[in-house]
Amino acid sequence: SSRLEAGSIGGAFVLGAVLGAVWSPCSGPLLSSTLTLAASGGGAGRGALLLGLFGLGAAAPLVAVAYASRRGFAVWRERILARADAIQRGFALLLAALGVAILTGADKWLEARVLDLLPEAWVALTTRI
Repeated sequence: SSRLEAGSIGGAFVLGAVLGAVWSPCSGPLLSSTLTLAASGGGAGRGALLLGLFGLGAAAPLVAVAYASRRGFAVWRERILARADAIQRGFALLLAALGVAILTGADKWLEARVLDLLPEAWVALTTRI
């Protein structure tokens, strides 16, 4: 079959590739900061330790979400499978809408409106990091 099925090796690879593509813009600056810190002194051992800790820190939430979603999926499996086609269509429409928003700049417009509504302390917290 040419379809990627849940639990298949191909499906896992494609999902990982999509996650990597989405995650790369966020993790790239953090990884480059870690690499700079590792290269700035302390030798190869310290650099390996920093990069190893970065990898563990990045992997921990992904593994936790994977296990939590697996347990949650087992509970909701029948309900989800009964509505799988509708869920897939819904996500496809959501992704298409997000793509159009990004291409047209509507995402930036919406972000500006949301930032106007958020408490200043929240905005300050997110811009400090």
